[in-house]
Amino acid sequence: MTTTLYKVERKHVGHFNVGVNSYCYGLAYDSAKPVYIDMVAPTGAVDAIYNMLNGGRSLSVQVETDSRTIFPGENLRPEFGSTKSVTIMCEKGMVRAYRVKLDAIKMEHAIILHRDAMDRKLDEAIQKEVLENKERIAKKVYLLHMDRPQMMTLVGQSVLSGVTIPIFENWYPYISAEGVRQNLVQKLPCYGGIRVWSVSLDTERWTKIIQDGLKNAHIRFPKGA
Repeated sequence: MTTTLYKVERKHVGHFNVGVNSYCYGLAYDSAKPVYIDMVAPTGAVDAIYNMLNGGRSLSVQVETDSRTIFPGENLRPEFGSTKSVTIMCEKGMVRAYRVKLDAIKMEHAIILHRDAMDRKLDEAIQKEVLENKERIAKKVYLLHMDRPQMMTLVGQSVLSGVTIPIFENWYPYISAEGVRQNLVQKLPCYGGIRVWSVSLDTERWTKIIQDGLKNAHIRFPKGA
């Protein structure tokens, strides 16, 4: 299987209200839930930001509305440009951090991801809960994607993990298009070069989309299936 690598174009987004010179180079969130954070900051600030988010506490990001290129180590000047405050928080234990030390500037580069952006598959316990409790708020997963074919594939694979009927690869374009049309697939607010979509794993609604697609001949079972 061929693995395709995608480059995320990083852009200065703003700064955090924690510590000094805590730079944000990418941000995506769902309501207040942090899904993706790309940051450069001193080790102590990275520790503080990660511990606040992983501990269920709120954090503010000052997003530059007319941002320019700012490099790690350059002083952040409050008087520059105009900003808006974005408050983010999530349940305890729901984020993971991937960190690399930048010894030359005595800082760290960290990517912080929500757990649902890392594992697109429902485990058996959650799948059983979804099927037995229709009143349960549908679980969401988050997809980081770079192009449309990749997005369609990831949506199809995510839906496959949450329904009890077979799904074939040539159905992915229909499934992703219907998901967007019915707001089961939505683009999140994103800053920087990242693009993130949420996918609601509402088993009943996805099953109906597939059933309607078969009924109206928008999709068909492959020969021999």
